[in-house]
Amino acid sequence: MVASYLLSSAPEWREDILNWLKGGFGSFDEKHVVPPIAEFPPQLILDWIEHDPEERAAMIAHCAPDSLDDEFGGALTRALLANYRNLDGVVSRIHWNFHSGCRHGPRSQHLRAMRDQFRNWLGKDFDAYVRSWIDEEIVYLDREIEAAEISEEREAWNRS
Repeated sequence: MVASYLLSSAPEWREDILNWLKGGFGSFDEKHVVPPIAEFPPQLILDWIEHDPEERAAMIAHCAPDSLDDEFGGALTRALLANYRNLDGVVSRIHWNFHSGCRHGPRSQHLRAMRDQFRNWLGKDFDAYVRSWIDEEIVYLDREIEAAEISEEREAWNRS
């Protein structure tokens, strides 16, 4: 039923359904909830993607869980990275799933917590490409942390 709704507006995407599937916009450092897409068996979704990978892989990447942990749907996210990384939009959409949402407190603190989680995932027995993607995310976070710290120092100095 979900697949028929997703395809009903092709080639346009049903943003309402995709946002529902990913569980809306949360916060990386808040309690994780299991998004609706994680309730579907990953292989069922991957089989569906195989009927038209050029279109469907990026669509599903748009609503991929922002976790690599199985209990939060991470098996699907890892499978998308491992199997469809070369298709346009897959990696970038997954990246932004992890980096969108809201946060509370200093940006540098939020980014350090994200980096710690990515480092934790780096120690898992994931596909080589998934580990490579994690490495790239850590490098990205290192740069963003440095920029956030500089910005926060400037803000504190300007307030004093």
